[in-house]
Amino acid sequence: MEGETEPEAARRASRERYELHCATFSSIEGVASLAALYGSFPSFHDSEVLDLKLSRSGTSVLRISDPYPDIFGANRLIVSFEIEDLIDLEIDGFSPPNVLFGLYVTPLQPDPAREPYYARPRKDGDRRIELEPTVGIGGTLVCGGLKVTWEREE
Repeated sequence: MEGETEPEAARRASRERYELHCATFSSIEGVASLAALYGSFPSFHDSEVLDLKLSRSGTSVLRISDPYPDIFGANRLIVSFEIEDLIDLEIDGFSPPNVLFGLYVTPLQPDPAREPYYARPRKDGDRRIELEPTVGIGGTLVCGGLKVTWEREE
């Protein structure tokens, strides 16, 4: 926006991305019970990626351990993202701790530079999962189907 300082523009962009994440995330199967538990949609800040299992033709699964109710709480939730119809991915970095700054699910926007690598043409309803790293793994996964499940870590 005109007249914004660089930090103001960055804050606005971050807020807009989170709002788009919330609007998209709310439509995913299994999210309502997770949002009810937290009282809002989680940003997955300080979550740790436990594993990412990729499948060419079946369900791929991203599992993260999320602090609950916050980073000072003694409990954690294991949140699983069950990914169907994996279209594309770009992943970088991996380390013993794979801590996220945030995880964002948004509608897939046209990306002419990347679309030649997609496993199939882009369709309405496709989603982009962004893993914003603090340490370790980061990147994006593009999919046609997504479901979320969760359980308390014992």
